[in-house]
Amino acid sequence: STGNMGVGRLYDNTNLPPNTLSVGNSDAGTNTVLYPVRISRISTGTAAVGLGVGLEFESEGPAQAGVNYVGSIMESVSVAGTNAGNTRYDIVLKNYNGAAASEVARFTSNGGFTTTSSLAAGTTVSVNPGAGGTVTVGGTGGVSTTDGPINAGGATGAVTANTTVSA
Repeated sequence: STGNMGVGRLYDNTNLPPNTLSVGNSDAGTNTVLYPVRISRISTGTAAVGLGVGLEFESEGPAQAGVNYVGSIMESVSVAGTNAGNTRYDIVLKNYNGAAASEVARFTSNGGFTTTSSLAAGTTVSVNPGAGGTVTVGGTGGVSTTDGPINAGGATGAVTANTTVSA
């Protein structure tokens, strides 16, 4: 016995699970996705916007024997809805910041992405909003560059601003 536990049709006496907990499934499909894991949350109260379910990733802190931290969290959180036709969920990513795990990024139900922190120096960000789409950059810092151009291309090829655009 390895001390590992396998759940699903992949594991038997000859096919032992490789991890502490392994979950798997098999079928004859060659180009489909299987969902061997579902994590559910059901409220005993009246569900409201903000109800969700998540995964926590915990490990021992560097050079801190026996001190564990929830380093990262991934959540699926309801952001709107009263029926199947208008219910929406965001995926929220949180990382430990020295005090608690707090939100650093969010994938929104409408396909958007937001981040709560600055991007690292040298990071290239590429956004293609599609035909007729809009890219909005917010915050108090605005859009600026010191080591390269701000380019706009495509059908309209225009950069617009509510303030001054300088070259």
